Amino acid sequence: MSFILGVTLASVVFFIWSAISWMVLPWQRGVFREFHDEEAMTRILKEQAPGSGIYGLPAEPKYPAGATKEQRDAIDRTAMARLQQGPVVFAVVSRGSFGTFPRLLAVAFVGNVVVSLLFGWMLAQTAGLGYGQRVAFLVAASVAAGIACRVPDWNWHKFPVNHTLVNIASLAIGWLLSGLVLAWFVPGRP
Repeated sequence: MSFILGVTLASVVFFIWSAISWMVLPWQRGVFREFHDEEAMTRILKEQAPGSGIYGLPAEPKYPAGATKEQRDAIDRTAMARLQQGPVVFAVVSRGSFGTFPRLLAVAFVGNVVVSLLFGWMLAQTAGLGYGQRVAFLVAASVAAGIACRVPDWNWHKFPVNHTLVNIASLAIGWLLSGLVLAWFVPGRP
């Protein structure tokens, strides 16, 4: 019962922190840039992005069936030259609406519960750690998760450094706060 209560309360704390991080603090929204002409971009995306999905510019190289190694190498060199020349774009395009706010909040909360369950399970596997050490364990796990998720986006897809750092910091702060709760209710092994 203590485990379930801890997971539930930690999920609520993280949910509240996320709301503060996104809606009160300027750092999450502050990393977003605006297009000069949103209407023009909307027209271009409707024309050039035929369906919802992830788009890249330049596009992934395409090799004709039966291409020789030399032909594939030439295609790769052309693709690399386009990557070096720029612009490089990684875009998530959704042809539908953003969705209802209550549904988005519910999905976010369920995600928080799943992570709290996993972190609670991880915490229950530890042995001989004091309260502060259990909290530090969760913060370190959240930073590791943030690095594992956000650094590849920065490296491969050119997400801005400030976006990467803000998201990792937000996770660390959120799990510091949530970890204070979860570590209180979920002891490790003696």
